[in-house]
Amino acid sequence: MQPSVANLRRKICLLELDIERQEAALTFNRSLLRDLKARLANENPTFPILTLPPEIASEVFIHCVPENACSPSYAVAPFALLRVCKAWTRIALSTPALWTKIWVEIPIAANATTQIEALETMAKRAGQLPLALTITVLCPAAAADAFWPVFCTHSHRVQRLEIADSPVSLDLLARRSPAFSALEHLSISSTAVQVPLPVFRNAPLLRSVELTDTILSRVPLPFENITNLVASIYWMDEILDIIRALPNLLVLHYTQYEELPQDRLEPVALVHNSLREIHLTEPDEDQSSILGYLALPKLDVLVFEATDPTLYSTGVAEFIERSHSSLRRLAFHCAPVRRTLTVEDWVFLQRARQIAEMEIDYPCRFTAKLFCAALSLPENLPELKKLVLRCRQFPAVEDDEHDYELRLEDEDEVALADVVGLVLDAVETRVVGGQARPFQLRILAEDNNAVGLVSLSDKQAQQCRQIQLCGADVWIGPEGRNLAA
Repeated sequence: MQPSVANLRRKICLLELDIERQEAALTFNRSLLRDLKARLANENPTFPILTLPPEIASEVFIHCVPENACSPSYAVAPFALLRVCKAWTRIALSTPALWTKIWVEIPIAANATTQIEALETMAKRAGQLPLALTITVLCPAAAADAFWPVFCTHSHRVQRLEIADSPVSLDLLARRSPAFSALEHLSISSTAVQVPLPVFRNAPLLRSVELTDTILSRVPLPFENITNLVASIYWMDEILDIIRALPNLLVLHYTQYEELPQDRLEPVALVHNSLREIHLTEPDEDQSSILGYLALPKLDVLVFEATDPTLYSTGVAEFIERSHSSLRRLAFHCAPVRRTLTVEDWVFLQRARQIAEMEIDYPCRFTAKLFCAALSLPENLPELKKLVLRCRQFPAVEDDEHDYELRLEDEDEVALADVVGLVLDAVETRVVGGQARPFQLRILAEDNNAVGLVSLSDKQAQQCRQIQLCGADVWIGPEGRNLAA
């Protein structure tokens, strides 16, 4: 029996009323949802990042990743980002740059299964981006046998590679022929190389190498390509052999190994025509400096990263004269075990006439006085354009947190106010009285507690004005607060 027209109209009316009720409910729920989201945005400080475009959130996430690779863990980025919410997980998994720094550490009593899975997972998430790998394999070679084949499948993507403390398993790598077509930086230590390892010989892009007590003959490299070298724990004859083997070396960071007097070589100048920048960390005890064995005509930058308290200044002068270089930047940093820098004399400044930038960290009172006496003479450093001195607001009190080599009273530390007085006197004599070329002067002070020198004396303020009128650019005080302004 067909429904009547009246019944059809009644059903249509009921459906329309039901739809109106549902639409009203939907409108109400949407309004409620907007209100709840607004409340959450006001009350939850982590929520606003979810309103950012995914590409912006992705850039923020990239800056959360530690600078150096660390062991995969949900306690640190990038894995920690996967445990916040679905939105963060989605963004993290779609950001290849989060997954390029990979740390693989296989302990002594472990197989490589977990580490292989971590390597495979992160390499896949990194897409086609270059990888930075840090590898430490402590287990026996048999236990790591499964790791190196997997490593070799990704070796063509490795841009930075660090291998450490792998005394036996590298034998397995030496038997393979991985391709390192993207490798630019290699770091390798002595304990990792027990047998010849020629696999890096044909790395076409390799320019930077870090070697720690590594016998060079066991790790053949594309020597003519190497421009940057970080080297430590080498005898003098060994480091000289390495420098000799790298004809196009531009930058050298060298931590000198302490030698016994009977082991020292007779100074014989090795001429290297490419080296432009040297950073030296020399032993605290009286040692022969590598500068005594070198002649570097192209040297632009010389930095003493941890200056020997008994720095042989005459040796520096002889090196500068022997090299005939146009040295442009010279820096002296303080050794970590001391609070102050000691340089016995500054006679070598008379020969370093091309220096444009000079940096001195935490000079002791004796060193500061000697340097300022030399600085006051216009004939010293005639090309100087920038001088940076670092000091502290006050000499230190006893500090249990630091293990310094000397007692604090033996350091003869000089406070900011005294450094300012010495330097301004010297610069005024040099620039105002001696009419030497003005330069940029920076006297920077640590001011962690926002105390110390709060203003210059009337005399110092007047000196600053006179120096600035001559064209000098003066900054005195902590970063962000110029007392000379």
